[in-house]
Amino acid sequence: MHIYGVFQFNILHAVSDRKERKLEFDDIQHYQKIIVALTETDRLMNEINKINIERE
Repeated sequence: MHIYGVFQFNILHAVSDRKERKLEFDDIQHYQKIIVALTETDRLMNEINKINIERE
C-alpha cells in the first residue's frame, strides 16, 4: 500500500498523541475507518494508474 505524505504525517501524529492513552472502542472504530479509507484510496489510485490516457 502506498501511504501518501500528507496521510502518513496525520496518522503518525494521531497515533503518537495517544501513546500514553488506552484506546476506547470509539477510537478503534475510528482507526478502522481510516484504514478502510486509505485502502480504498490506494485501490482506486492503482485502478486510475492502469488507465492509458492519450494526451494531445
